Amino acid sequence: TVYYDGGTDVSLKDYTYTNANVTIGGTSGINFSLPGIKTFASLTITSGNFRTVGYNFTVSGAVSNDDNFIVQGGETLTFTSGFDANSGTFVYKGDNDGVADETFIVKDNGATDYYNLNINDNNATKDIFALGANLNIAGLLTVASGTFQQSTYTIDTVGITVSGGTLTGGSGAITNTGAV
Repeated sequence: TVYYDGGTDVSLKDYTYTNANVTIGGTSGINFSLPGIKTFASLTITSGNFRTVGYNFTVSGAVSNDDNFIVQGGETLTFTSGFDANSGTFVYKGDNDGVADETFIVKDNGATDYYNLNINDNNATKDIFALGANLNIAGLLTVASGTFQQSTYTIDTVGITVSGGTLTGGSGAITNTGAV
């Protein structure tokens, strides 16, 4: 097991993690960033922000997220044994490359895709985050900044907050069993 913690932002060491169980356990709000394309045996985020920073990322075993898993949107993410959707927040931030209206497809993670999903592109030039499959969120959908496009796909969630971003609906149904 490789354990990262700390009170300041950290770039993970550029090691081979293929057989390593990696745990991120720093102070909430601290960023732990990939140094390049990586494969982990497993990933546990107990606290802190795990950031792929645009690199492709594979986990061959379990993924457990109790805080924030942050991606730009264009990465290839492979979760061979599935993605933990019973806690934590998955955040799409955009790639900050200055290209207007670049579209990224929100990853389909299985029957339940995310616990909480946050679209939060706070870059000057915003990207678009579009569904490519039906979306099932066990917790909340938050569109804080940027554009989230539904298209023809369904969205099931227990709460929706649009607080500065844009939710563009489509022809698919939205089932919300909680607050809007």
